[in-house]
Amino acid sequence: MNRTNLLCAFIALLLMWTPEALGKVRQFHTDYFGLDINEKCYIVGMYNTTRSTKANFSPADRPSPLVKLYDKKFKRYYYPVKAQYNSGKKMYTLDFSNGSTAQ
Repeated sequence: MNRTNLLCAFIALLLMWTPEALGKVRQFHTDYFGLDINEKCYIVGMYNTTRSTKANFSPADRPSPLVKLYDKKFKRYYYPVKAQYNSGKKMYTLDFSNGSTAQ
């Protein structure tokens, strides 16, 4: 399984798991992989949970947005600026830099 398929599969699993809140970072995990997402919906931690040492594979100086939008007309990306997690619905609501909202 290549990295793209693995990431897509994990994001699908991510939406089914209940997160544990830790300050402004939410932690999602399976038996094999862990993911930390900050208050702007950027990935700030990725971990192999099968190892005793939980090395973070997400560079601290370059967090990645979980989702970004692309405007083909202006050839520009829009990044999330705010995220709210609804634990009842197990869903994020994202606000983007261009005013768009996504769930």
